Amino acid sequence: MVARWWGLFKDVGTQAKAKSHIAAPAFGPGDYMLYRSHYGDL
Repeated sequence: MVARWWGLFKDVGTQAKAKSHIAAPAFGPGDYMLYRSHYGDL
């Protein structure tokens, strides 16, 4: 279970860096809660 969570967390960090040039949050409605809470609109 921890390995799955860690894999998702690493993935969201990579995606957020790729979207860092955008002025809007990297993630929003329709994305995983983990993504939205750490790098998105929550």
